[in-house]
This record gives sequence, C-alpha cells and structure tokens, in this order.
Amino acid sequence: MLTSNPVDVGAVVRQRRIDLSMSQTELAEKIGTTRQWMSRFEKGNADVSLSRALAILRELDMTVDLRPRSLKTNTLIPADSLTRINKSIAASLHSAELTAPLREALEANAATLTARLTDTQHQRSAPMHSYED
Repeated sequence: MLTSNPVDVGAVVRQRRIDLSMSQTELAEKIGTTRQWMSRFEKGNADVSLSRALAILRELDMTVDLRPRSLKTNTLIPADSLTRINKSIAASLHSAELTAPLREALEANAATLTARLTDTQHQRSAPMHSYED
C-alpha cells in the first residue's frame, strides 16, 4: 500500500496491530511509549521520531519502501498477453529455417525470459506496504 500522509500510516499500523490481536497498550509497552501516544499515532496526530516509527514497524513485522516514486509503478502485463507472446515466439521459431540445436536454444531462452517476467509480475502484484512523506 502506498501512503502519503500520517493518517494513512496510522490507519495501516492500526489495522496490522489489530490483525496481530495486539492492544495499543501491548504495542506501546514493547516500543517504550504510552497507550495514549499510540492512540495519537494511529490517528495520525502524534509527533513521531523516525526511530520510534521504525520500532513500531519492526514490532509489527512491516517494512518501509524508500524507492523513488517513479520506480513504484505497478504496471503488469495481463496473463493472456503473456500467453500470446509465448505462442508468437514459438510460432516464429518453428516457421523459421533454423537448425534443431539453435531452435532448442532459442526456445529455452524464450521460456526462461517468460518465466522471469512471470516471477517479476507475481512479486510486483504481491501486497506491499510502502510509506512516503
């Protein structure tokens, strides 16, 4: 999830805390603060030090993504397009006048590239918590 303000960050943290069946008091004690401060943080109203915010995220097993915004696009190629690309490559290889070893090598390379692209798409489509100022 991309967030751009403290209210969003607080809401994500609150939901994660609830998902982990943890009270504000329990989380506050683990990071060395008060329940009242946790309440303000979850509402986006707390003055927050970076070390305390990172302590919360560590405790909740969350991460921060610091890539530039331009690298966070999540454009995926539809699965049916990948299938068409694969079929097109296979058809081109079979129609071309290639020696059997060269055709096999090119087919193996095409399969490897398709697998890498598919893996990359699965990674990019996985839920991500990302926090931006």
